[in-house]
Amino acid sequence: MAIEWSRQEVLRAVRTCLLRAGAVTDGCSAVDVVAEPDSMLVIFRWRRDPNTYAIKVEFPTAPESSWTGLPVTSVDEWAADVAARLAEELDTGLIRRSRRMIRDGYIVLDTHNAPDVCPAGFFISSVPLDDVVLSPVSPPRGFWKRAYFTFSLGSQSASVSPLVSEAGYWLAKAGMDVTIPRQLIVEAKLACWLQVCVDNARGRPVVGHAAASWEDK
Repeated sequence: MAIEWSRQEVLRAVRTCLLRAGAVTDGCSAVDVVAEPDSMLVIFRWRRDPNTYAIKVEFPTAPESSWTGLPVTSVDEWAADVAARLAEELDTGLIRRSRRMIRDGYIVLDTHNAPDVCPAGFFISSVPLDDVVLSPVSPPRGFWKRAYFTFSLGSQSASVSPLVSEAGYWLAKAGMDVTIPRQLIVEAKLACWLQVCVDNARGRPVVGHAAASWEDK
């Protein structure tokens, strides 16, 4: 079934939908939506990343959602599904996993055939911190990310709270130094803490970990 919406109507609906504050997902700030010969380019900023990103969105050729493939009854409904699809992509790591190219000052992300970020035979996941209170959740104003990679033997810190002293205990048991990420938790500077393990049914052994913090610039 052919669509009844003109490209101008589609562009207007997508702009109206995406350019509202908080329209997509936390951390995404839409800058503009511009028309190209065969598509639209959604331009946005992501969290504290200084880069400006863009993602191509094809103009519809049928009254169907580009996210679910289901029929839609209006151009506004179609635009809302564009926002939902973008939210899903961003919330599942699009910035990190996407292929990219630089064009006109933007980093254009390609959602197709995104490479696997895990090295063959290994699996990357967050270090669980369910029992550790992290405050504040958002990084302090004026802080930048600094990464630490620790794969060597080391001692545990004695200057952390009982809960924090258990964080990543299996990493410490495997002989890895968890002093820095635990201290970052205490200082409310921890941005993320990742671990790498052998990709098998047990998720063991753990072979490395990395922590990133927010630091005064």
